[in-house]
Amino acid sequence: MSLIAVFSDLHGNTPALRAFLAEIDAVGPDLVVNLGDIASGGVDPRGTMALLATRPEILTVRGNHERQLTTLEREEMSAADQLAFDTLDGATLDRLGALPTSLEIAPGVLAFHGSPADDLCYLLETVDPAVPGGLRESTDEEVLTRLGTHARRYGVYLCGHTHLQRIRRLPDGALVVNPGSLGWPAFADSDPHPHRVEAGSPRARYALLRSTADGWEVSARSLEYDVEAAATLAEDHGRDDIAHALRTGRASSAGPSSRAALPLVAAEASAYLSADEVVRSDAPEVIALAHELRGDATDDVAFAKAAYTWVRDRVTHSVDAQDPRRTVSATEVLRHRTGVCFAKSHLLAALLRAGGVPAGLCYQRLGDGDGHVLHGLVAVHLDGRWHRIDARGNNAHVDARFTLYRERLAWVADPAAGEVDYPQVFVRPAPEVVAALRGSHDMLELCRTGLPTALDPGLAGRV
Repeated sequence: MSLIAVFSDLHGNTPALRAFLAEIDAVGPDLVVNLGDIASGGVDPRGTMALLATRPEILTVRGNHERQLTTLEREEMSAADQLAFDTLDGATLDRLGALPTSLEIAPGVLAFHGSPADDLCYLLETVDPAVPGGLRESTDEEVLTRLGTHARRYGVYLCGHTHLQRIRRLPDGALVVNPGSLGWPAFADSDPHPHRVEAGSPRARYALLRSTADGWEVSARSLEYDVEAAATLAEDHGRDDIAHALRTGRASSAGPSSRAALPLVAAEASAYLSADEVVRSDAPEVIALAHELRGDATDDVAFAKAAYTWVRDRVTHSVDAQDPRRTVSATEVLRHRTGVCFAKSHLLAALLRAGGVPAGLCYQRLGDGDGHVLHGLVAVHLDGRWHRIDARGNNAHVDARFTLYRERLAWVADPAAGEVDYPQVFVRPAPEVVAALRGSHDMLELCRTGLPTALDPGLAGRV
């Protein structure tokens, strides 16, 4: 065996994996090794696992995220693990959990994730609050201590976890190689002290080891890939912090710009495909627009995002546009291209249903001056789950996004202020909402004085 390709910390970045596989196909290594942290992240866990399934020859060890996916309860998981847990099937999760913690991939070459005994260990870096950024290169003594009983037993140690590409020769001549991160070039952490890990560029990183008469030679490699595709997927999952890291190689000072999704109560998904007098998914003009939006979409998620973006950005909110015209049904909203949050939700739900994607109506009760008003949302059924999205329309104070698994709505309800996230996904619009819209001829006046303040208690537990 003369040539080994090593990668680590892919974190569900399918575009980076695709580029890496194309490159190693050209290079032709004798062996490819994956050092773990495979699917968890903010990009595309399912696509990553599907692509890796076509390469069963890749030797793989388990990272901390694979362990966490199969040993923690979902509520104990990080957002990165929750996305993988929610999108991967049970058989795939079981395979990840069953991976070995270390492998001797060639005589004298040991592969593991953090250290041989600890998948959370930083081997070649040390968290140190006394240095800028909180992270420094480890000393030889620190590295040998962390290798424990495995020290001085191997000629090459392959590690990951810190996402930093580094090649280190120990006093006994052994090599320690961290190939860097193939899929997540920067992050910030607070354990055990605040520190930042930054590759400094968005390129995907890996390493090549070549066996020679004088021992192993290592070359640190990096490659370009479709960063924007990966960053857009991260944004779709509410992970603007990961999108920033992917685009820049620098850690964002903020965490996820989204929040964990609300558990929703709904009927069978098939019930949310029918038309009614408000959600006019059977109207020819609605069907035509849904067909147009379907044209460039590769799957239901892409179609749902296209429909959401169209309604959010191309139908004005009545207040933002200072447009008093009344619109209630999906066809009225489409004709006049304006509406309040409820009306825009009726159009979005109709478009999604016309495109074959189950969609229902959801509501929040939000503070408004000294009182409260209802706010309308849409719930869309994708990947076997319900996801709330807010097509109200953005302005200087609102930045709602199409996100799955983590919510990026216009507003977050505050229970301490009497605000409510209603968990029901309604097949039909709430009667009090339709009555308020139909009973007013001026949407601006309605928003000032006449919006419903709460859902009818009789709707509790009904969808």
